Amino acid sequence: MCAVARTGGISELAERTAVSSASLAEALGATATPSFDGIRSIMHALGLRLTAQVVE
Repeated sequence: MCAVARTGGISELAERTAVSSASLAEALGATATPSFDGIRSIMHALGLRLTAQVVE
């Protein structure tokens, strides 16, 4: 949620992800289980990329 605050808040992120503010707030809640596509959308809107790394 800190990253959301830095980007201008839930409303701006909702516009950038084409998801309603209510749905976005629910998806980012502590007990949420968002879909992979939802996480990918949010990360893309924040300028982030998810990568996999081999565990050694």
